[in-house]
Amino acid sequence: MTAAAWQDLVGQDAAVEQLSRAAAEDRPTHAWLFTGPPGSGRSTAARAFAQALQCEVEDPTARGCGQCHACLTVEAGTHADVKVLATENVNYKIDEIRELVAAAQDHPSSGRWRIFIMEDADRMT
Repeated sequence: MTAAAWQDLVGQDAAVEQLSRAAAEDRPTHAWLFTGPPGSGRSTAARAFAQALQCEVEDPTARGCGQCHACLTVEAGTHADVKVLATENVNYKIDEIRELVAAAQDHPSSGRWRIFIMEDADRMT
């Protein structure tokens, strides 16, 4: 049975399998790159992965339950340790990236991991 975090990734069974397996690990890879054309679900997949990584369920294979406090706050965009970065400008500024690097070195405040989702990373120059 697929956890609730993955329900919006219709037709992406292989991606869901790989990401849910990684979320069940005690030490997942430190960085992931989600690629695809606009509308392919990159941001949806990244948010679902963040939800599964922060999930409070004891059983690692059931992470991404969609019901615990961590899942609900990630989904709402209010989790203290999950930050979504999106620029309205043509590109990211170096000062923004320096702040991001500094923040990434902090320990998580309430979750298991510090997670940064950088949308439109192709705009980095």
